[in-house]
Amino acid sequence: PSRSSLDGYTWDARVNWTPKTYSQVTAYATREVTESGFSGDAGSGVAVVDVYGLRWRYGLTDRLTLDSGVQRSTAAFDGGGTDEFMRYDAGLRYRVNRWMDFFGEWTLDTRSSSSGGFEASGVFLGVDLRMDRPLGR
Repeated sequence: PSRSSLDGYTWDARVNWTPKTYSQVTAYATREVTESGFSGDAGSGVAVVDVYGLRWRYGLTDRLTLDSGVQRSTAAFDGGGTDEFMRYDAGLRYRVNRWMDFFGEWTLDTRSSSSGGFEASGVFLGVDLRMDRPLGR
């Protein structure tokens, strides 16, 4: 009974622009009304989260792709608290064959909040394996 209801609109909008066959820009915006996990002074459990971002994928060669982006997220809690997140990232992906990619990515995340903030960055290296097969015989 002490929690607010989850009334509100959720939406997602995306626009893809492909100026060249090897380059794609995606702009996106979303809104979600969700449970925040907080209670008390920080809010009674409901948050409105807005996300805005821009991504750019560029094919350097047939196998090597650059992927970068920036994203801003804000969360407003029904008790009055707010959070703001920024994410910056850039990475390279190398397609070895149709079922394996190697990738590396750098990210920088920042948070400013009515209750504090932080900044963190990281470098990620990985392998994507796809074990799918075409349908049929």
